[in-house]
Amino acid sequence: MARDPVCGMDLTEPTAFTHDHKGERYHFCSKHCSDKFSQDPDHYVTHVEAAPAQTTIYTCPMHPEIREVGPGSCAK
Repeated sequence: MARDPVCGMDLTEPTAFTHDHKGERYHFCSKHCSDKFSQDPDHYVTHVEAAPAQTTIYTCPMHPEIREVGPGSCAK
């Protein structure tokens, strides 16, 4: 159903802890998470919406000493 933006818990059933922010309704697993969100909602919304960083290391099959973050052409 939803993911708690503070602790990341997947919520499969509705709880009594919700908070509306910028036209969106956010659901929380507990009063503690709801209270943390209400203190600085933009902090949690920004982290939820941010794209994950690219951390995959690619190695050239012809030159194994060439290692780069993300796909691309071999530097040699």
